[in-house]
Amino acid sequence: MQEFQDTQATAARAEALQKAHARLLELETLTTGLLTCPEEQLDELLSRRDALMDELGTLMGPEPRPIELPPGSDASPEAEAVREAAGQCRAVACRLAQLDQQAVARLQNMQQRVLQKIRTVGRSAGAHAARYYTPASPSSSFTGSV
Repeated sequence: MQEFQDTQATAARAEALQKAHARLLELETLTTGLLTCPEEQLDELLSRRDALMDELGTLMGPEPRPIELPPGSDASPEAEAVREAAGQCRAVACRLAQLDQQAVARLQNMQQRVLQKIRTVGRSAGAHAARYYTPASPSSSFTGSV
């Protein structure tokens, strides 16, 4: 009976890892999209990526567990499926680490460009004049005579 339960647990673990692998591939696709998409689409891709990360977190738990196989199950097809799925997940996770670094670099470059534009506009003649301009409030009842 114990062996049957171990086999079921191992098969369930393999299925969970396969689902995680599918989600990791989606995450990899979204992250690659962050590197190449127009700036207008970044917010949408980032929100979809965050939702996928949350889904992965609930699927895998708060802390990813090491692959634990019951004793004596090393030769079973279920154990082999777990090993294969775990290897696929690790491969995608390694690629994701590199893609994340590239995505962060792109976002930082965009941030620097925006800050430079703000500095340039802040130094313009119009910006200097605007510091001294105070518009009259439209609700003022002052007509000019005392």
